[in-house]
Amino acid sequence: MRNIDWSLCLVADVEATAGKHIISSIKEALEGGVSLVQLRAKKIKTNEFLELSLKARETTKKKSIPLMINDRVDIALSCNADGVHLGQDDLPVFYARKILGRKKLIGVSVNTEKEAKKLKKEEPIIWE
Repeated sequence: MRNIDWSLCLVADVEATAGKHIISSIKEALEGGVSLVQLRAKKIKTNEFLELSLKARETTKKKSIPLMINDRVDIALSCNADGVHLGQDDLPVFYARKILGRKKLIGVSVNTEKEAKKLKKEEPIIWE
C-alpha cells in the first residue's frame, strides 16, 4: 500500500454542494491542496453515483490524489477508487475486505469505544 497523505481530506458530499456541480467542487479543492477525496452521495441512484464516481476518479487521478467512495463497495470497485469508507450500517469490514482485496483502503466510522474495539478485533481472512 502506498503512503497516503491524510492531512487535508475533502468529503465531497453531493447533497451538500447547494446546487454546485460536485466535480467542479472537487477540482477547486484539488487546486487548493486537498490530499484525499471522499465522494459521498446518500440520495442519488446507483447509476448516477457511478457516473459521478468515474468522473471523480478521472479528476483525482490527474493529480495523483486518492479517491475513497462512501458506503458503496460496488461503486468503489467499478471506478477503481483507492478505497471505501463504511458506516456502522454498511457492509461489514470483513466482507468489504473479501471483495476489495488487500490493496484497497477501508475506512470505518465509529461512534463509541466499543465499536472501535470490535473493529480492531476483526481480522479479515482473504480467500484467493
